Amino acid sequence: MEKRPVSVTVVGWLLIVMGSITLLLVPLVLASMNDPVAMKILLRSPVPIPVQQAMMFVAIILTIASGAGILRGKNWARWLYGLWGTLSFSFNICVSPMKITLIPGIAIFAVFLFFLFRRSSGKYFTGKINIALSVLVLSLITLFLVFLTGQISPADRGGFSGRWRGYINERGESTLIQVDLNSFGGGIRGKFTILGETGGDFTKGMAFGLVDVKQADKKIGFKVPLTGKIDKDTLIFELELENGKLKGHMYEKDPENRVPIILKK
Repeated sequence: MEKRPVSVTVVGWLLIVMGSITLLLVPLVLASMNDPVAMKILLRSPVPIPVQQAMMFVAIILTIASGAGILRGKNWARWLYGLWGTLSFSFNICVSPMKITLIPGIAIFAVFLFFLFRRSSGKYFTGKINIALSVLVLSLITLFLVFLTGQISPADRGGFSGRWRGYINERGESTLIQVDLNSFGGGIRGKFTILGETGGDFTKGMAFGLVDVKQADKKIGFKVPLTGKIDKDTLIFELELENGKLKGHMYEKDPENRVPIILKK
């Protein structure tokens, strides 16, 4: 076997280290997803949060596996890294709400590909790439991304998707709110945003993710955990689509203290 180029060694170890560090930080990353600010950013993507988490785990596994294979001179390893990276970044460019944040990752990916596929590096890697196997792997990766696309495809049969605004009138105060609802894979997800000053603990512009969303015909219900978890401060909405408006009630803990609410697009 040819002597391993220093650049290939660096790339291989960097992939293993980056993948391992990310794996160790997974609990912290998952916990941060409950933060209202992080939730607001995640909800701007059309990709459901569980799918984002699944893609993170897949990326970690493939990164570590590619790095280990590259250090052993396996030809399939550099192709796996190249194919997955290309498809993954292409997918993220299409769906990411913050595309500018992808630039550093794309730049690093391009540099790694240069060192892995330049002529001097090619002599180090052994094993011919089976064309049929390559097509199969590429097809599986493509099908996986198509599946993810299917999970975010519009399928709003109830007509709930869109940006809804209205006022919560409670205790003599009127607060303007906004509810963004989006369909994915036949389900509904969204976020709740405070657009007006409340005079309380919450300020204008704060956004919260919706949880426990339930849809049936023209009715929809969801909860807004203002503290990041379901507790006594959670807002509970029970709405029905009627004449292009969402009408219903909102309450916190006691259903007897329901507040009428009407949301319009």
